Amino acid sequence: GLDQTVAGARVRLTPVAVNATLAGPITLVSDWNGWLYAVDLAVGRYDMEISAPGYEPVRREIRVEPGRT
Repeated sequence: GLDQTVAGARVRLTPVAVNATLAGPITLVSDWNGWLYAVDLAVGRYDMEISAPGYEPVRREIRVEPGRT
């Protein structure tokens, strides 16, 4: 699930309905504490897929809103 932090988790954000021109998906990897940092993501909806060794992949649609962290 999405209720724990995992170091080295791969997160792929694919734009679904985004207010910007993006060429393709964004890939992030969590740090040693399991945290992700994405700066200046365009506002809109993304398909989020999370994978890590030893865990079942998780897929959700997320919404990035202006001024939110």
